[in-house]
Amino acid sequence: MTERESLQKLIADLVAAAPAAESGPSPDLWAKVEELGLGAVAIDESCGGSGGSVDDLVVIVESLARRAQGLPIIEINTARWILGESGTAVDGSGLATAVLTDLTEEQLLADGLSIRSVVWGRHASVVVLCPRAGRPVLVRTDDSAVGIEECVDLSGTPDDTVSVGSSGSRVVLDHAPSPEAIRARFALMQSAALVGAVRGAYELTREYVKTREQFGAPLIKIPAVAGSLATIRTKVLEGEAALESALSAWPGEGFSGSTTPIFSARVVAARCATETARLAHQLHGAMGVTSEYPLHRFTVKLWAWRDAGLPESEWARLVARSAVERGEEWVWTELAVVSSK
Repeated sequence: MTERESLQKLIADLVAAAPAAESGPSPDLWAKVEELGLGAVAIDESCGGSGGSVDDLVVIVESLARRAQGLPIIEINTARWILGESGTAVDGSGLATAVLTDLTEEQLLADGLSIRSVVWGRHASVVVLCPRAGRPVLVRTDDSAVGIEECVDLSGTPDDTVSVGSSGSRVVLDHAPSPEAIRARFALMQSAALVGAVRGAYELTREYVKTREQFGAPLIKIPAVAGSLATIRTKVLEGEAALESALSAWPGEGFSGSTTPIFSARVVAARCATETARLAHQLHGAMGVTSEYPLHRFTVKLWAWRDAGLPESEWARLVARSAVERGEEWVWTELAVVSSK
């Protein structure tokens, strides 16, 4: 059994053993993930991490999503990575979460700051704000000038708004990774989550149309059904190919390579998510919208995650910027070279 297969089996066993939550992430599953150190994979041990590679983290994220588990591993792992690289420790057993913003460092230090979509903000002692330009800014939630408005996303995951008053203390993380590296790590992990959920939705839909009968025959025997299922299958393959290209672009420790394949994978994964959710519901019909049937566990995550952090349009704009600055031929050559590695 390969290392990848071992990780996949470990995740499958953890999910099978953990009691399902009524809505949102399973606290029991997250506790087990933390106990095993999976939430700190791809962070150097000298920085308080569990070691391992970005490839390992991608497998963990993808495997959880394939089983419709929306744990906050991307945001918490990224926060730990940024804090570890910057040499900043979180007191005691405090939890840290990270959020991408379209603001600059200067804007994050201004009065009247309000940041939306902070995953698990209510549970975090530290929030790392990641700007599009400049250094990340750390906010401690126990500061009297910091307020948290509790919200949830479509999948029921805590997705809060954090506000910082004029007297709120903020710490600039001088030695943190670059904004480009942080965005690349977010994009890679979010792509893995989307691809995993796309595959999970496909597997559930395939099983349904193979076993559900109409007029004495399985639904899969209907040409239109078979064609739609095949389309979802192409989205699985398309997303996995883009993710593989993105992983090939990641040059080992840290990040200093081209972001084009990584941001492209994020766009591809989001578009695959949209098409998969639409077709999966069409093939399930009325069964697909019942709360008792598990399809919604995948589709609400696909809808929530495709625009998590930054919307799909923003990732597409980042890819387009590369095309404008270096030319369309350069972009396609870059993608082709990475894909052949």
